[in-house]
Amino acid sequence: MKRTTVLAFLTAALISMGSACAHAQAPAFQVPFDFTVDNQMLPAGTYQVSYNAAKTAILIRSQDDRFHALTAIHPADQSTSDNVVVFTKYGNQYFLHEVLCGAVSMNVALPASKPEKRARIQEAQLPHSETVVALSTGAK
Repeated sequence: MKRTTVLAFLTAALISMGSACAHAQAPAFQVPFDFTVDNQMLPAGTYQVSYNAAKTAILIRSQDDRFHALTAIHPADQSTSDNVVVFTKYGNQYFLHEVLCGAVSMNVALPASKPEKRARIQEAQLPHSETVVALSTGAK
């Protein structure tokens, strides 16, 4: 089964790395498209990610605090010193897949949600080609 994966390398220019480490939060990241976390659709915008106290879940919240989602996590396979947010794309739907932030040792993956599983099945039934796109701001 093929799937289209979009890697969006989005880093923070909105907050300093020092304050991100002090608050155990990853730097803010700009998402240019609507995306789904768990069962919740979030609009395009600037988002902040932070751990819960037990580091078993992450909170994704918009910069203006209008939108937020809390989801369970598990350790990601990748380790990076960069700040990378990975989305998986099925058709025209984007799903948050991983948050990798070396600055705060946040290398986590999100389990596939029910909407993502449905989109994956629908995508598998369609003829398509695989496209990978990487975006980077060039800042670290």
